[in-house]
Amino acid sequence: MANLHSCHGKPLTTFHTSVPTRAVRPSGTGRRGGDRLGVAIACGTVLAVQLIIGCGSRGSAPAVDPGPPTIASKDELRQRLEYIATSGITGSGLAGMPEIIERLENAAVFEADYRRLEAAESPEAIKSIAQEMLKKL
Repeated sequence: MANLHSCHGKPLTTFHTSVPTRAVRPSGTGRRGGDRLGVAIACGTVLAVQLIIGCGSRGSAPAVDPGPPTIASKDELRQRLEYIATSGITGSGLAGMPEIIERLENAAVFEADYRRLEAAESPEAIKSIAQEMLKKL
């Protein structure tokens, strides 16, 4: 039978041979393999907290593109036509024109000119039509 000894001044309660005993930790809590489980739990917790905070925040709303400015008055229509007459570029400059043209006294004439302006491709033709429309305002 093996002898009972004391280790570090404390008596041992189990019998053992010459192999020193050490405390056996439950699986998952050891210094080598068990640390992986602890690290995985810690990482999962941090990730969950970040997702909850990041996805749940109601900070700033995403920016909404208001689109091209709309024309609200005859003066704005005049300014837009002057720009088109000098630049020869229509693009977003045509946005909102049909709405203001509908409110004009001679809307039928301007609607026809607007369709011509919209269909024009060369800068010279665009400038010419815009100048004609300005004269009619």
